[in-house]
Amino acid sequence: MPPALNDFVTFFAKEGLHVVGLAVASLVYLLVDFFIVIKAFKPIFRPPSFWFFWFCTFVLNILAFEALSQMQDQAKLGSFGPAQTLALVIMSTFGTIAILQSFTLKIGDRKVVDFSRIMEDFRTTVLEDVSRQAAAEERKFARRTADRLFKAYRDSPDELRKEFVNVMSFGGRDAAQIQADLARIDEDVRTLKVEAVRVLAQRIAQADVREASRLAWKAETIPTQA
Repeated sequence: MPPALNDFVTFFAKEGLHVVGLAVASLVYLLVDFFIVIKAFKPIFRPPSFWFFWFCTFVLNILAFEALSQMQDQAKLGSFGPAQTLALVIMSTFGTIAILQSFTLKIGDRKVVDFSRIMEDFRTTVLEDVSRQAAAEERKFARRTADRLFKAYRDSPDELRKEFVNVMSFGGRDAAQIQADLARIDEDVRTLKVEAVRVLAQRIAQADVREASRLAWKAETIPTQA
């Protein structure tokens, strides 16, 4: 084995456990933090800004870990193996969270660097990117669901009209509002010369995409079982 590669393997064997642990801990913290706001995991991974934010958090986590390790060495507490490493990873992650939320550098009574504000602004920007990604994916899902619903009910327009009434009623619209919606749909069908089933499918998917998906699945599966 070449000396350089041997040195790398030796370093990773010694330091790799806590580096991987810090990377995973930083990622888990950010995923939980963002999921509470976005309510979905998949869109979080899409924007490059998320990964840059994760990298910054990861670097801070490494610094916090090294600081705790130095304190532990100076206290001459000895090494307790992987359990100690895990404890330091957890402690450094919580320390990083505290830095992200409250660190401010002051000279006298004047704030020189408000690091927590910088990171919070960065976090807000990343959340906006993730929210846009989530909205785009939701629109794509709604379009796909509307297409499925259209194909499933293409030969049953009256049935889909009844389902439209049910979905809108469940959404809180009263009978007069639903009739007005149906009148506008009929007008769109005449004006735009499109199939009523397609317009109904689109409106249902816009109103409640989960229910639209359920209706499409029911229409797709029940006829094959008959």
